[in-house]
Amino acid sequence: MSSFRVIDLASINSGTSAVQFLYAEAIEDFDAPLVVVRCKVSWGSLQERGLRLDLDKMAFIDRLDNEEADKAIANAAPEIVKQLSTVSYKISVV
Repeated sequence: MSSFRVIDLASINSGTSAVQFLYAEAIEDFDAPLVVVRCKVSWGSLQERGLRLDLDKMAFIDRLDNEEADKAIANAAPEIVKQLSTVSYKISVV
């Protein structure tokens, strides 16, 4: 059974009140360059489903269906990948 690693993302500023990043979940023994990012949105609470982040492309696969929020998560993706690369986990920034 795989174990998850939770990485705090509270220090990541989305640049808008529409999105607040909380943490990323990574499967420790999974070789694919993906993590799931959990966030809160201004029109609700914690997202029921996380947003998949492709670490190689530094881009989110999922969207929030809100133009301001989608722009904010797209802009924050490289910073999130950079922060994830500083933790002791199998994540590398190309």
